[in-house]
Amino acid sequence: MVELTDIGRDRLAQERATSNLWLERAIADRLTADEVEMLESVLPVLRKLVKALPDE
Repeated sequence: MVELTDIGRDRLAQERATSNLWLERAIADRLTADEVEMLESVLPVLRKLVKALPDE
């Protein structure tokens, strides 16, 4: 089992925030309105897959 320190948790949160910001900008800057709509339409399927992941 791996446990994160407070510093590790902070770093992980920063990395996730950076990744989320990059993705938000990439979607806004590079995708057409139709592509954004298509992406939004598959979100429920992606959420279903994430929920099916085993808890580790």
